[in-house]
Amino acid sequence: SEYIWRLRGWEPGKPFDSGTRGRSLQKMQEQETRFADTRKALGRQLLEPESTNWTAIGPAPLPDFTNPLSGRATAIAINPNNANIVYLGTAQGGLWRTLDGGSSWTALMDNAQSLAIGAVTIDPLNPSTVFVGTGEGNLSLDSFAGVGLYRIDNADQANPTVNGPFETRVAGTGTSASNGHAFLGTGINRIAVDQNNDNRIFIGNIWAFGGVSGETICCGGSAAFMGLYFSSNALSASPTFSRVDVPNGTSNGYQGVTDIIFEPGSSSNLLIGVRDHGGLGTTGVYRTATATNAPGTAPVFTRVLTETGIVNIKLAINKVGSTVTALAATEEPATGPVCTGVNGVVWKSVDGGATWPTKLSAANGFCNSQCWYDIGLAIDPGNANNIYLGGTTNGPCGVNAARSTDGGTTFNEYGAGLIHTDVHAIAIAPGSTSTIFNGNDGGIWRSIDSGVNWTSVNNAPLNTIQFESLALHPTDRNFTIGGTQDNGTNYQNSGGVWSRLAGGDGGFTIIDQNAIDTTNVTTYHTYYNSTNNLIGYELTTPGSGVFTFRGCSGGTSQNGINCGDRVLFYAPMARGPGNPNTIYFGTDRLYRSTDKGANHTIVSQAPFKSNMRVSAIGISPANDNVRIVGLEDGTVFATTTGANPLTQVEGGGGGGGAIPDKYIARAVIDPNNSNTAYVTLAGFGTTTHVWKTTNLNASPPTWTNASGSGGTAIPDVPVNAFVIDPTKSSNLFAGTDIGVYNSLDSGSTWNPFGTGLPRVAVFDMAIQNPNRVLRVATHGRGMWEISVAGGTSSLAISSVTPPAGRTSGGQQINLTGVFAGLSTVTMGGVSSSWFYTNGGSDTSMITVTTPAHAAGAVQIDLTPTSGNVYSKPNAFAYLPTVFTDNTIMVGQTTAKAQHIIELRQAVDAMRAVAGLGGAPWNDPALAAGNTVRAIHILDLRTYLDDAATRLGYSTSAYTDPGLTSGFVIKRIHIEELRQRIRTIAG
Repeated sequence: SEYIWRLRGWEPGKPFDSGTRGRSLQKMQEQETRFADTRKALGRQLLEPESTNWTAIGPAPLPDFTNPLSGRATAIAINPNNANIVYLGTAQGGLWRTLDGGSSWTALMDNAQSLAIGAVTIDPLNPSTVFVGTGEGNLSLDSFAGVGLYRIDNADQANPTVNGPFETRVAGTGTSASNGHAFLGTGINRIAVDQNNDNRIFIGNIWAFGGVSGETICCGGSAAFMGLYFSSNALSASPTFSRVDVPNGTSNGYQGVTDIIFEPGSSSNLLIGVRDHGGLGTTGVYRTATATNAPGTAPVFTRVLTETGIVNIKLAINKVGSTVTALAATEEPATGPVCTGVNGVVWKSVDGGATWPTKLSAANGFCNSQCWYDIGLAIDPGNANNIYLGGTTNGPCGVNAARSTDGGTTFNEYGAGLIHTDVHAIAIAPGSTSTIFNGNDGGIWRSIDSGVNWTSVNNAPLNTIQFESLALHPTDRNFTIGGTQDNGTNYQNSGGVWSRLAGGDGGFTIIDQNAIDTTNVTTYHTYYNSTNNLIGYELTTPGSGVFTFRGCSGGTSQNGINCGDRVLFYAPMARGPGNPNTIYFGTDRLYRSTDKGANHTIVSQAPFKSNMRVSAIGISPANDNVRIVGLEDGTVFATTTGANPLTQVEGGGGGGGAIPDKYIARAVIDPNNSNTAYVTLAGFGTTTHVWKTTNLNASPPTWTNASGSGGTAIPDVPVNAFVIDPTKSSNLFAGTDIGVYNSLDSGSTWNPFGTGLPRVAVFDMAIQNPNRVLRVATHGRGMWEISVAGGTSSLAISSVTPPAGRTSGGQQINLTGVFAGLSTVTMGGVSSSWFYTNGGSDTSMITVTTPAHAAGAVQIDLTPTSGNVYSKPNAFAYLPTVFTDNTIMVGQTTAKAQHIIELRQAVDAMRAVAGLGGAPWNDPALAAGNTVRAIHILDLRTYLDDAATRLGYSTSAYTDPGLTSGFVIKRIHIEELRQRIRTIAG
């Protein structure tokens, strides 16, 4: 989707440096080596919070309602001598191998520079050698670009050798060396190996997409051109490639090759499918009988099947006796007796592709207008009557697994309801043609009876689910939900068992943090979002079977969410504090709900900026009024008072400012200090992907680079996910396109974190704090977890009495809990004196003298003489006792907005300690010069009484208890509230 490519760095109208990811990987490897050496020299504990090995937690595979699922399968190759040896290419999960027909799988390329696989071909002369093309050529907008060709030697043995990537372009076959890149930044669609000389291979590549408007990261500049490439030294240590001049004399580098097949037994006769993106009108099937000309001169190609426009083409061929049957499945609209006008046509040739006289009308519309994305085609190598076809069932004409036994005169669908829709690959075992594999958006299926019956072979440990998000339970280690690409929103229960929570596309996810068990848990998840169609999210309790959608559905606005908003495909969603947690949802404006989405209020500009959508939302866990919002053009808005409209705190979109104008991927507010916030950037082209402010409440805030520098910086790679350790704000984690980084010093320096995580994009992350586990959601290799330090402390706080005091400090408060071995106490980061209340023999209570501190809720930290620090966020409320116009005299001072604002800040501090979050104030953006109204006094009375009661303080009587709209505000109304705060503060 466009959302995913914006994370990768595509910016509309701007060039894209496709080589940056490879350079970043090299830097990461150097950092890992240097970091390991330093750990040995200085001691691990000095450098790292607890980096050990990453552990895969699945789903591997995902249990579905009918069949287990995995991520998108893109390519399949079967060993010609053993139908149980199969290689599976996946969209972002790398290459997998089975030696037992799919009962179990092994990942072969987890350390490759790209896990996006577009083509897999077994050497016909040596089946132990496998060629793998990176970059997915399926033409969807989330088909990731690749880095070139890999060759795996001894691929069917216990210790295969992965060589590559290779993509050096040289002169030859009618073209020059150009920019020296053959495949970088493109998707490899097919690899064809000469059956008589396996050093000779042809490779076809095509676009790797970057947006719904058709923008891509190729061609030219720092990326390769697309087309047909040839290598004469494919088995050497450093293969090289030359671009073939095809169509001869008319190529401009934008003629993508969708498929390549040799005539069985021939080194000369070759068919290719060309999809012309260069405006030359050259789309079609081409044939040459002079493929052996390469590399000396270009083979002579003739267009033997002409297609109109930009059309996807897939090919299949067999040879029985002297008859060579070829098939071409194309994107063209069908004509004839059935499914007229629906895209999807199959052509047939019986002379090796020289002529194409026959259209197989029984196949019309097989892909239901999605042939640009999904075509699966195969022909039995020993029987031209047996043809296998797959597309999509999203429509009346489509098929997932259709079979013809009469050469294409008729087709029967055997995969409906059995096989996941959107088929990309069909492979027939050469030595056992009744064995067939079908690869699609849900993984891989197998038939052993020529396609009549199908079984999912998405078996353990196949772990290729493409997650978009995750959300963790507040106390249970395992309870997790996560949205995925095309495979719904999924749920891991407290026992660690995965199941499907909801179908379709899964986006952002939330778990309400007020859950006290694993039975009554409120969860939220988004689907895809589309203007005037579907905008919103769903809530459910896993296992309940009850699902409630909130928002625009079917073009009808509901729950306060507008159908006409501009919105990302995966619209961002975030939670705030409170019970229930407040829910925030972003389109081109910010929505807020305090009642689980039943009603929404717009709490921002509407829209923030013309034609710009919200890409990231951050809400303070301690104060619901502190909010930060990022847009897709790099603009940042914020408020620390719940104000509407929000204040623009960073330029974006060419508007100037410190932060580069990049897509804002994440916005995160420090859970222990609401004035500290971070934003992270997607894309490439900058070495400053993490930015920080420590004065979010300033006008304007100051932003500084928190990406590190030099050898301890995060490389030039998208930072898609970000989390702050709630027990230690200086401990940061960043999820990037190539793995996870950690900083122990608030972003001054960074190092790779942990070992064993594949080089895969991390899209989301969170810390399950009670168990000190960091979980990450990857886009192609499922979820993973790792332990982080700061585990269970020997210290604990049960209660703080009183829970509030004055800002000047000097008061004694009592803490109950576990304090044996206590060394130091800090409140809000300030050292505090303390003693055991009842003497050293009773370590269950301490008395602490409060230090002076600014108004607000603060964290109390307990440091033991040895072991882990214990932290209790929002443990104590500092309250003001001196106010603006501290004594309001009759006739001297009228009620001012500043008087109300100061009182609100005190009430919000008490509410934070009570676990309520910021109050939903009327006129939250109240500012100097605004008129004070009766509703402002009523709000303060209501929320102050609620917080005070919850904290154990008595209620109070007020003058004019029936105060209503229109009443004149008196000085006594302000003074009563102030005196109540002073009394609580002591």
